[in-house]
Amino acid sequence: MKRTRHTGLVFLLLCSAVSSLSAFLLQKATNTRIPDFRIIYIGTRCLIEHRDPYSQAEFMQVFREQGGQLPHIPGQQHSLEDAVMSIVYLPSAFLLVAPFATLAWGTAQMLWTISTICVFTIACCLMWTIASEHSPVVSACLLGIILANSEALFAFGNAAGVAVGLSTIAVWCFVRGRLGWLGVICLGISVSLKPHDCVSILILLIFARGNYRKRGVQTMLVAATLGTMALLWIVQVSPHWLQELNSNVQLVTSAGGIADPGPTGASNGTGGYIISLQSVLALFRDDPHFYNAVTDILILPFLLGWLIATLRYRGLQSHFWLSLASLIPMSMLPVYHRSYDAKLLLLAVPGCALLWTKRGRKRWFALGATLSAILLTSDIPGAVIVWLTNTFPKNPVGIADKLLAVLLTRPATLALFFMTSFYVYEYWRQSRDAAEARQIEVLS
Repeated sequence: MKRTRHTGLVFLLLCSAVSSLSAFLLQKATNTRIPDFRIIYIGTRCLIEHRDPYSQAEFMQVFREQGGQLPHIPGQQHSLEDAVMSIVYLPSAFLLVAPFATLAWGTAQMLWTISTICVFTIACCLMWTIASEHSPVVSACLLGIILANSEALFAFGNAAGVAVGLSTIAVWCFVRGRLGWLGVICLGISVSLKPHDCVSILILLIFARGNYRKRGVQTMLVAATLGTMALLWIVQVSPHWLQELNSNVQLVTSAGGIADPGPTGASNGTGGYIISLQSVLALFRDDPHFYNAVTDILILPFLLGWLIATLRYRGLQSHFWLSLASLIPMSMLPVYHRSYDAKLLLLAVPGCALLWTKRGRKRWFALGATLSAILLTSDIPGAVIVWLTNTFPKNPVGIADKLLAVLLTRPATLALFFMTSFYVYEYWRQSRDAAEARQIEVLS
């Protein structure tokens, strides 16, 4: 067992090294797009220099003063300007990035990249130490795929890398019952940095019982403290920051915007594509009222099933991992998420490894659902899909063409939906069986 653990960890480190090397090569490329980290870096610089980060004019001024240049791509510069100027991070993210923003851009980018690689790699290794107790080979392969396909995450420095990594470390601390204070700080930072990625973990902790709920409450206090500190900072520079933030959100989500899930969205046919369910439904009717409402209707039964199963929770660790494996993909479907946010699927690996130890078709469904979701949201397969479907009509006409467009250009969303369906059902079924067994025990 000790040799297996050593081999698995070495394998994961090699996968991380492949992505790290590719990331540094991408950063050196002259045609690399504007890094995601640069956007939040400039926003924080605005605050440090007592300028409004949510003001497009002031943000762009600091952007240019720091040597930033928009790529001169015909027909795309307007959308790139909207993406750069319309910053949509919460003030708490600026507070957390402030230590990096005090440094020159080159140094800050290098330190952020190294931090992202280290935190995310440690998180994957920690998940392997848990999942390998059930199936070392399956868990190493799944986590290896995630790590070997993190080139874009490392190179462009999206905050999801740090947020997902820290939240995973927090889960490990809570499950192992070790360094609980560190887990609370890590999850509090994650929720403050990228709430739509990590708030699902906090929800699970609150609904769970015992020590998990205690850690959830403590995390909320940490996040509230960070939020209050950030609020006191931002109101001195931008007293109307909330209205400005709302305007920026409306700009990027409007038709043709960088966060528009519809066929005319600027992210359509690009890397880091939107994976929420709205991106599929918008192909049939590009109307926010339609695809938002239908998304809520489709997700509601799964959410209720997950909630019922969680309320039956009685501290079994197997139920905890199945709960996470259910909630993680489900949380990405109704709310804006991109492929790099799906790195959170590494938290589903222990649940998959656990089901792999069972007999029958269940183990293959678990592996198929998890593997397909991980593969189709990974960097290299995602880039291949974009390349192969680049000439496919972005706004197809006719039901047959629309269905084909879903299969060819939105397979990641379908995989997440299938994964959600399988794990929610399995989680609900196991919790029901456990509840019935307890009832029989009490009656006897």
